[in-house]
Amino acid sequence: MSLVVVRDAGDAGAYDINNGYPYPTCTMLLSVDSPASDPLVVAAGGITLANTQVHKYGTVVVPKDRPWAWDYLQNYMITNYGEAFYYANYFPVGGGGGVSVEYDLPRYQRHLSGVQLTPPNQSLVCQTSAGPVDYIDMPAGVTGRNLPDLSLNADPYTGYGVFFGGSWIYGFGGTSFVAPQLNGIASLIVQYSGSRLGQLNPQLYSRFRQFGYSSNSPFKAITSGDNEYWQAQHNYNPASGIGSLDVYRLAKTFGDWGDD
Repeated sequence: MSLVVVRDAGDAGAYDINNGYPYPTCTMLLSVDSPASDPLVVAAGGITLANTQVHKYGTVVVPKDRPWAWDYLQNYMITNYGEAFYYANYFPVGGGGGVSVEYDLPRYQRHLSGVQLTPPNQSLVCQTSAGPVDYIDMPAGVTGRNLPDLSLNADPYTGYGVFFGGSWIYGFGGTSFVAPQLNGIASLIVQYSGSRLGQLNPQLYSRFRQFGYSSNSPFKAITSGDNEYWQAQHNYNPASGIGSLDVYRLAKTFGDWGDD
């Protein structure tokens, strides 16, 4: 039995609230998804794998693994379909992440390079028939829980096939695919280590402090791109978290499997 709880960090990039309050009718507002923002939850973020996409009017190249956000399609979509089409269909889309104003920075993220504070000048203002209405003014400089914690492939363009009705269909993605993968990974680690994992985030971050991105690290840095706002870096960041995983090496840190 494990205490690991994993939830998806959302599929609206850094602007989760703009799913319901769409831009440009409303201003962009940085926000995070709940319950992934709970410090007791492992927040599952998303990445796009390096790939070349063939679209109707040309190709789009993603040269390196990056946080999932469809801003990499912005130029192509606006050039060929117009700005209104892009904002209606491709923004905000991406792996959720940012800084919570509801939960304090947990102990396991303290003094960690790359952890961010809430940025200034964040307000949700929407145009209505009666004029602009200011719905939310977010506090700046809050030392809040940062998410995600880990990220795996979530972009539908590099995503998953589903076997349905006797055949494979493709083009599926989202951080809702990442969360069950991380739960499955935790179950495998429990099985092979022969012990419960307990609350996972403190253990993940302690291993990250120990190994960083060294050659034997279970963590792989995501160093380019963004999740619509937060930039990926060679450290923790609210676009990809610690990064992606080498599952075998992570499992080895919980118990020696041998050399099989």
